[in-house]
Amino acid sequence: MTGRYICGIRIGTALLLLCLFALFSIVLLAGATATAKRSPLERGDSHLTGPTQEVNDTLSLAAPDPVTVYLPLVTRCYDGTVPPFGITMYGVIDDDAGLQEMKELHLSWVTTFVNWSDIEPDPPANGTHTYDWSIYDTKFTNAATAGFRPIALIGGNPAWTAEYPGGPVTDTNHLKAFLGALVERYDGDGFADAPGSVRIEHWMLYPEPDNGSELYAQQGKGYWGHNGSGYAEMLAQVQPVMKAADPGAKIMIGGLAYDWFEDQHGPFVRSFLPDVLEAGGGDYLDMVAIHYYPIFWSTISAKMEDVKRILSSYGYGDLPMICPEMGYWSDEPPPGNSEEEQARRLVKMFVQGMSVDLNIMTWFAVFDDGTGTESHGLLNPDHTPKPAYTAYKVLVSELTGARYRRRLATGYPEVEGYVFLTDCGTEEKGVLWTNPVGGGEVTRDLSFPVSALRVVQKGGEETTVYDGGAGDLDGIADGKVTILITGSPVYVENYP
Repeated sequence: MTGRYICGIRIGTALLLLCLFALFSIVLLAGATATAKRSPLERGDSHLTGPTQEVNDTLSLAAPDPVTVYLPLVTRCYDGTVPPFGITMYGVIDDDAGLQEMKELHLSWVTTFVNWSDIEPDPPANGTHTYDWSIYDTKFTNAATAGFRPIALIGGNPAWTAEYPGGPVTDTNHLKAFLGALVERYDGDGFADAPGSVRIEHWMLYPEPDNGSELYAQQGKGYWGHNGSGYAEMLAQVQPVMKAADPGAKIMIGGLAYDWFEDQHGPFVRSFLPDVLEAGGGDYLDMVAIHYYPIFWSTISAKMEDVKRILSSYGYGDLPMICPEMGYWSDEPPPGNSEEEQARRLVKMFVQGMSVDLNIMTWFAVFDDGTGTESHGLLNPDHTPKPAYTAYKVLVSELTGARYRRRLATGYPEVEGYVFLTDCGTEEKGVLWTNPVGGGEVTRDLSFPVSALRVVQKGGEETTVYDGGAGDLDGIADGKVTILITGSPVYVENYP
């Protein structure tokens, strides 16, 4: 077949190449335009920082002009990450226990307890184990129906198999049989499942096993503290059984206290985690669970960074960390505690935890266990909310889908701030507060180079402050908005 040629190329081929070149040019132009519209931080430009009142550290403060790109890029905005927010409900999970109020928080996780002695109170007869799953079928179904992903903390050894509820068993074969049946029951694969095939993916073994106190052990709070090598050996025996039942199961040490150590006149053994890792226990872990209360560690981030240092020193630095029990008190003692301080601390702890890549954080608890240091609850006994409940609801609303980006430099050492990416990574949101100076609360004026700033208080009060308008503390239209930062966390972002 003959045909016309252009520069030695058949004209049909030339037209095809011309079309491809035009399409390629459009894609390049769209990419260049999108890059130009990103914030200076996204483009990798340098930022001005210094000890001034103006936040020059760029919070995506220039709203990009809309760009229409007719390409199938919507999947780039999909983020399948489960938000880290959760609640600890060790007992029953139902409305009397506050389930409905927790559901209204739109949480993702619930940490709860599995008591072996509830399921198998009697020893096997003629080598046959008999299990009663009824309590936990109901508990886990209720959790799943409410939209929660359960995290199961296993403990409560029956008296016939161990000296202490949270310590080593006399015959590991019994523990292996129980754990294999437990994981199979809740692996969601349709075989030998609980009704509805509820799936539990996260399993923790024994509560605060770094406990070395016999008194605490009698209360079921673990008793492995001086036997890290024995705990590692237990992991080596039970992990393959649990993985055989569910290859996707994630096995963890059961929430280390890692605080109030024996050298601090407490019950917990400082060397427990290193001892477990030294004995090879890290080979059988998928994640590491650490509890947090501000006892000797001033911040959750400082504690988790220390744990990460230990993991890294033994070659396990890539293990993800979670915090399945964390809390703060609304009553004194210690001095200075109040419902207001509890609400502030809740926001700060979650934000700091997100900054060190905690994948899961569950607050302890729904209700108070008592007064003083047991007043961790989000709700009063009559189910009315404390300020911490409202602060948690606002936190979840503001930071669900957000990814931590970096610390915010403000020029004030007493101002603590964090930057998160939101809206498919196209916008930035800051969370800021002031830390005490000399034991007293301080306030600082901060200026943001925007024409309008969305400001949300921890209690949900929302305002939009316009440059030169009401709420702009400098009172003039000068290309920036100035607001007051206090010890109470505030969310800020550019108002489009």
